Amino acid sequence: MSDPLESVKELSRQYQARAEELKDSNPKQSERFSDEARSLNAICSELEDLRRQTQPVPRFNGEDISDLPPELLKELNITKADDIENQLYTIINSAGGEADIDTILIGLYRRYNKVGNRRYIGNRLWRMTQKEGILWSVPNKKGCYTTIEPLKPRQSRKTDWDDEFSDEEFEAKPETNPFELDDDDEIPF
Repeated sequence: MSDPLESVKELSRQYQARAEELKDSNPKQSERFSDEARSLNAICSELEDLRRQTQPVPRFNGEDISDLPPELLKELNITKADDIENQLYTIINSAGGEADIDTILIGLYRRYNKVGNRRYIGNRLWRMTQKEGILWSVPNKKGCYTTIEPLKPRQSRKTDWDDEFSDEEFEAKPETNPFELDDDDEIPF
């Protein structure tokens, strides 16, 4: 279902276009259409403001905060470690959500003019993977990290079919001759 706000915006555009058409031939009706278009635009602005104000604020988890003004950044309780984690998260995200340590080190230099120590950055990335929901190691790729949670492998579960048709029945068994007697066998007669 489409957003009703877009329908109201489209209606406002149509009213404004109609007002432009009638501008020379019927100025009074043109003004009425313009008033209606302004009213609809005011409704749209108010609804957008209301949506923005009521939108839930996500918990800060290391995402990019470079767009925030300096006076707000001063008020935040962000340590130097948080700043580095924020930079690492931003670099991985800008690399498509997945990056290895080499890409991250290059990104640190190009974006923030910092030369990172490989071991320090690796340790910092590992610590970030230990925090829930920030960063994950890419399965089967050493030193590669992602900001997108990887899918968990499916758990194999045993079914009745597996019990009924187990591989044990189909394994090759050594053939034995039932008429061959061992030295330990007793003759019953």
